[in-house]
Amino acid sequence: MVKRFFLLVFILILGALALAACGSFLISKTGADSVSARQTEVMSTVSALLTQQAFETLVAEATQPVLVTPTPASTFTQPVPVQITPSATTVFVTAVPTTVPTASATQIVLPCNSAGFVKDVSVPDGTEIAAGAKFTKTWRLVNSGTCTWTTAYDLVFVDGSAMGAPAAVALTGNLRPGETVDLSVEMVAPASGGAYKGSWLLRDANDKSFGLGGGKNAFWVSIKVSAYKSDAVPAAIYPYDFTAAICQATWKSNAGMVTLPCPNVSQKEEEWAAVQLNPLLEGKAQEDERAIWMHINSPNDWMQAFYPASVIKKGDHFIAYIGCLNSSAACEAVFSLDYRIDNGEVINLGKWTETLDGKYQKVDIDLSQFEGKAITLILGATNKNSSSAIELFWMVPSIRNITL
Repeated sequence: MVKRFFLLVFILILGALALAACGSFLISKTGADSVSARQTEVMSTVSALLTQQAFETLVAEATQPVLVTPTPASTFTQPVPVQITPSATTVFVTAVPTTVPTASATQIVLPCNSAGFVKDVSVPDGTEIAAGAKFTKTWRLVNSGTCTWTTAYDLVFVDGSAMGAPAAVALTGNLRPGETVDLSVEMVAPASGGAYKGSWLLRDANDKSFGLGGGKNAFWVSIKVSAYKSDAVPAAIYPYDFTAAICQATWKSNAGMVTLPCPNVSQKEEEWAAVQLNPLLEGKAQEDERAIWMHINSPNDWMQAFYPASVIKKGDHFIAYIGCLNSSAACEAVFSLDYRIDNGEVINLGKWTETLDGKYQKVDIDLSQFEGKAITLILGATNKNSSSAIELFWMVPSIRNITL
């Protein structure tokens, strides 16, 4: 159809051109204006004819029946674009009442009798105390219950080690809820070294015990007992009594400080020197003489005591008995006696080896060579055991004048 349309248009154009050519021969040569007017008229005629022909063709095609060839149905439908023109929209909001859940307070019911731990006022856990030493344990507690503690309440021992304390200790005053109190118990450290713990509760007027938090949670005392203990330092009975002068000496050890039975001296050291007035010597020999007890903790450790200088007189002797205490599980030691004049060189006067053989030795050193001189005597010992501590003694160490 399109080809026929263009063919028709082409024929009409050729016809128009042919008419224009023929007309040119009929035109007189009277003037250019008449020729131009004639050409315009011809072109208008051709244009009208072309327009009419094209219109008739279009009408004919539009009135022809349309043949529709069926095609398989498609399973996909192409969406048709929809143009949306925005416009002003009024939105009406209606407030709807909302019920907000409110938290309800949980009521906590406090027990009548309940205690709270505040702190250890004295003897905190792990405190090291000498064997047999007296001490006071004090707890600070708060009444966290709703009932007042009265003097009918008391502290009661529950289990563990009582450490010499009474089974019950009455409260000395009333304590209202929320108030704090310091409760104390007098105790004595056990005689043997080791760790000890004792648990305590409170008891009301109806003999019902309670502890921390209102339950049976006990509070306690926990100590570490050193095997160290010492008799009181005696008065001198010899011209120079080393046992009586134990606190006047300067004690040294390769392991550090030395525990002594003296004021302002730490009693928590692993090495110590103490006084025994009735020592039990190796072989279970019980004596009633004063002695210096040396505890040397580890193999190859040593200990020395530098005593104040003393002016030696003619006939003076250093006399002592040395050995191992019966409490030693094993014992191998070297005893030594040294001297020093002023701050000069330390010079040895003698060495003696001792083992746990049921025997002990007497030491007798003549000091006459130092007559008129002030000398410092040094008592020493070294642990030669392979693995354990040793317990040694210097019994009645003294300077005596045998000529008197």
